[in-house]
Amino acid sequence: MTRTNFTVEGRRGRLTALLLVAAVLAVGTLSGCAPSAGSTATESSQSSVERRAGEKSTRLCIRNNSSTEFTASFNRFDGINGDPNADYVVGLTAKGGQVCADGWYSSPPDVSVDLIYMTGDGKFVTWQTSAENRAFDPPRGRVMDTKQQGVCTEFSVGDALHLADGQKSFSLKRNSDAGFIEFHLEIDDSTNVTQLYDCSDSYYG
Repeated sequence: MTRTNFTVEGRRGRLTALLLVAAVLAVGTLSGCAPSAGSTATESSQSSVERRAGEKSTRLCIRNNSSTEFTASFNRFDGINGDPNADYVVGLTAKGGQVCADGWYSSPPDVSVDLIYMTGDGKFVTWQTSAENRAFDPPRGRVMDTKQQGVCTEFSVGDALHLADGQKSFSLKRNSDAGFIEFHLEIDDSTNVTQLYDCSDSYYG
């Protein structure tokens, strides 16, 4: 009887020792995965925020505040108004019509749309708006004509550019990032005329 108790107690002692060793190893392994006191688990600089943003797709929202009806003909996109099966041509009604599209492509732009309206004398005018977000470059956006003449630049959050052709104005702004890199274009009536620049190489820096 005494021998049996000794055997059981011995087994219990060995089992307890093994459990203690396993617990110590587990704690050591977890400690190796945790950042040390001198390291930073997440980067907080603005540049690191921009780089993480480089992993996001681009969304472009267009709002027509002008008195003229526009047609938005999307050339590059993954989804329109959240619908991946939406038609690539969307009509924007005057005064308050809005449409949004998002996309990501391995080569710029991520989202591209032709904005077409008709002047009072029956002529059609086309302006193209596009934007992209590359992993190693700042987000870019542009408004230009069919000859790639217009305004184009790199965008930080809050940056904007403006173009006016004597009848309409186009204001492209980068809003705060959400699920996408957010660009917003406002179309208004305007008699101003702004200078156009060569944007043919703006896709590539």
